[in-house]
Amino acid sequence: MMNWLRKEIKAERRTLERARRRFVRNPTDDRLHHVRTSSRRLRSLLDDTAALACAPRLLRAVKRTAKSTDAARDAAVMRALLERTVSAEELYHAKALLADLRVQERHAIRKAREKLRRVSYPA
Repeated sequence: MMNWLRKEIKAERRTLERARRRFVRNPTDDRLHHVRTSSRRLRSLLDDTAALACAPRLLRAVKRTAKSTDAARDAAVMRALLERTVSAEELYHAKALLADLRVQERHAIRKAREKLRRVSYPA
């Protein structure tokens, strides 16, 4: 069982590292989503098997990843929600808010990208 667990952790760590590199190279909403889902899967695996697979440094790095991407994902979700739900009649009034959300999103993505450049996931 320990071999299986080690292989699973290694595979999830590789998946997260690949998603992180892709996001850092070219940040998009989709790549941000992949970083977040990969980190969530690995974190769940580490949390659920903490008694068997003690990996506190890896868990801290995964938590830093999630924290680094929270603001970017929140801004992207808010902007997308507003764009989907605003009617044509309301669009004129929502333009300033949408523009502000786009600026916030770009800033948050830039910060997430800078932070994720420095993150590494110990084996």
